Amino acid sequence: DLFLAFETFGSEGGVPLTSERFRHDPTRFAVSIDLTIDGWGGSLSTLLANGSYELLLHTELITAHDDPARRLVDDDGNPDGTFRSSFHRLWGAFDGDRDVDLHDRNAFFAKFGSVDGDARYEFAFDLNGDGVIAIQDYFALLSLLGQSLD
Repeated sequence: DLFLAFETFGSEGGVPLTSERFRHDPTRFAVSIDLTIDGWGGSLSTLLANGSYELLLHTELITAHDDPARRLVDDDGNPDGTFRSSFHRLWGAFDGDRDVDLHDRNAFFAKFGSVDGDARYEFAFDLNGDGVIAIQDYFALLSLLGQSLD
């Protein structure tokens, strides 16, 4: 099973990845991993807490569909049979720079007033998840200003 080739670790330890969290598209050579609280087709709320994470791909278990001898290349700089990819999650850090600052506030204002279904609406900015990016979300963002993962 492909899911056995993947592990995700954060500061609190491993993140449970069961087979239901994976989708494989052999035509695109792609694997998608669902990290939401309620699975595919559910909400967009993540099961990840704020923090730094590492996705581990055990390359000896990942092969080409039509040629099992072709394995995923471990080219992350540490040739140990495990490809590592780091990522993070910080609620309110919309620009991905590991802190919640005025850049994030400015990005929030560009989405302010939009509702689910609008072209400007993005779930990440709807901090209370009610389908409207409004003053309640802004107050939530203000409480996050200054937080950082560094």
